[in-house]
Amino acid sequence: MGGRDVRGAPPPLELDGHDGDALVETIAHLDTTAGAPHVLVARTVFGKGVSYMERQIKWHYSPMSDDEYRRALAEVAEQERSACEARSSAR
Repeated sequence: MGGRDVRGAPPPLELDGHDGDALVETIAHLDTTAGAPHVLVARTVFGKGVSYMERQIKWHYSPMSDDEYRRALAEVAEQERSACEARSSAR
């Protein structure tokens, strides 16, 4: 009726929503010119990468103090540095 016929559509693709490289690669290989639409399910964790926020739903609606903000930025920056170093050494 108002919906789309999805028979023959590819199954949903589940990915780690925190893995930007995997998301980009997956999207790049999708055939978006024909056929049914694709569904990507990007699984994520609330507050991933910030020790006091991880898996704590309250951080979706609670404001951070200035100190909490600085601490969160420092933790994320450290993780990004570590990830960049790991990618560099893997090459």
